[in-house]
Amino acid sequence: MRSTLALALVAIAIAVSSASGSIGAPSRTVRVSTMVANKCPHDGKAVSRSCRWYSVKSPFNTPIPADAAVDPGSALMVQRMTESLGTFFISVRRWSVPVYYARTKTKRYNIRMSESALTAYQVPIPADARPSAPFPPEETDSAMVVFDPTRGCEYDFWKASKQPDGSWSARGVSRIETNSGGIFQRGASARGSGFALGAGLIRPEELKAGAIKHALVFSLPSDYVKGGGPVRPASESDGASTLRGALPEGARVRLDPSFDLSTLKHPWQRTIARALQRYGMYLSDRGGGGVDLVAQNPQSYAHNPYPWGNQDYAYLPSNLISRLHVLHLPPQFTPRIRIVRSRCGVIR
Repeated sequence: MRSTLALALVAIAIAVSSASGSIGAPSRTVRVSTMVANKCPHDGKAVSRSCRWYSVKSPFNTPIPADAAVDPGSALMVQRMTESLGTFFISVRRWSVPVYYARTKTKRYNIRMSESALTAYQVPIPADARPSAPFPPEETDSAMVVFDPTRGCEYDFWKASKQPDGSWSARGVSRIETNSGGIFQRGASARGSGFALGAGLIRPEELKAGAIKHALVFSLPSDYVKGGGPVRPASESDGASTLRGALPEGARVRLDPSFDLSTLKHPWQRTIARALQRYGMYLSDRGGGGVDLVAQNPQSYAHNPYPWGNQDYAYLPSNLISRLHVLHLPPQFTPRIRIVRSRCGVIR
């Protein structure tokens, strides 16, 4: 995840304050549709089942076409990925995202964002919600997601903390409608790429069901995340590398469709690899090392739900990296980041 959100919000605050204070206010009545692509129920428990989140038209929910073109620079970019410590792993308890569900009577908070002049108003936070725990304190984004299924809203938190008096603080709070594509179209997200925190997560319900029906997200070390702006579907970027063969945020990568999944030892590895063949993964952030996928943090469950046990990280065979293909890259662009209106609440 990112450390640049607060800086972006500082700049955004100037534009927001000069726009009559109405940015983020609803401009019309909108019928709330289901929060997930295949109509998962709006029940706080049922909504966490193995269904897809966001619109059916979301880039995350769109399978890769059989004739998808591989980028001419794919071989060099994959070589760079193999150089990034050479590990293919999943952040589970560290650098991951816990997910919670609000109900109609969930308490709402006005959250002042540090390092900016902005406040997120009427944000629902369940009583049991906790941001990702530090291991040690400097090794965390203190991130979390709160879904409000009834209103059809997602709230993403970065560097969040519950205060002794029961109030909440955060360096960044973002909100997005769950019937969207899961992408902040003008940036100002809690990820470096503009993707919602819920987008691309590996969830235990999916592993239990044996099917992940959406693209995943991954990060690379800073040296391998290209500067000069993102490529679509990303809407912002914190990449700065000038290394030849570095990947821009928003790049879509797939596992070679001819790779024999039966060679993988564990069923959960085969489930993830199958998703990488059909849906791929998008570069979403700078990370600490290797090719790093992201799972839902198990601390948002009463008991550890994962087949690999109570681990901080789970690992895929590192030789899978060499079997990846970078799909044709759209042109990079310079994003114009700003907060947009949303029925999910006011930020100003």
